[in-house]
Amino acid sequence: MKPDHPQMPGYGPETHKNQSIMLNREELEWLKRSANEMNNLLQEISASNYRMEGLSQQVPEIRQYLAITVQSVERASKLTASMLQRVRDAELGMSSDSAPSGKDGFGSLRVVSREHSRHDGSAAGAGLASDGSENPADIAAEMGFTIANPAGPNELVLMVDDENAVLMLAKMMLTDAGYRVIAITDPVKAQHVFSRIHRHVGLVILDFAMPVMDGGELFDEMRMVDPKACVVLSSGFADQAKLSRMLSKGLKGFIPKPYSPEKLLFQIRSVLDLGARRTGG
Repeated sequence: MKPDHPQMPGYGPETHKNQSIMLNREELEWLKRSANEMNNLLQEISASNYRMEGLSQQVPEIRQYLAITVQSVERASKLTASMLQRVRDAELGMSSDSAPSGKDGFGSLRVVSREHSRHDGSAAGAGLASDGSENPADIAAEMGFTIANPAGPNELVLMVDDENAVLMLAKMMLTDAGYRVIAITDPVKAQHVFSRIHRHVGLVILDFAMPVMDGGELFDEMRMVDPKACVVLSSGFADQAKLSRMLSKGLKGFIPKPYSPEKLLFQIRSVLDLGARRTGG
């Protein structure tokens, strides 16, 4: 009887003596989806730890258990990264025209040194455009959304992720660091909001695997509205060929999940500061 779920290549007694198992494309897709979901869950745990750490400063025992959880997340993250690398290696073996594999775009943020400028010449995320256009908070409210931390001193960030928990916790990290944030789970609605307020948005963070419209498709739609939009992709897994295509079209980087608050903030700041330096901001 065929098992309910595919095994990872290299596991099980039949793989001894240098035997190998060839997975079909359906099984590889299952592995990618599962690893991506695992990274989303790890992201939720990691972000929850961040919030709990602040609430447990006076309770040493809780801090001890949190430290254990953090270490467990790190170990699990390495495991899922290994799983995804095995999937990429297997896919390359199946197709001679696959995109080259490697760490670029998966293991760390790639910051692309392309010119990034604001249409209105204002600082990224400023309240009103120099042409006197509406405040983005008013536009967002008109469309049924709010800007979290509206008086924050840092740029306005548009986050799009269909996982509510991931979105909520990432929003906490950003607002705690002074960013203003619009968080949207529906990519179609996110595109409508972006089309209205893109002049005010300093950075867009897109999840890759979303229903109706994935991160690659949403990126293309946003680029049609604003060819110089500053967009990064964040996901537990992104197809290497699609990621390479997006980078060639102006994607500013890739932030792999799960990420810690420190890593998220550092990488976002790196992208924004690079854009400011390139334009003399």
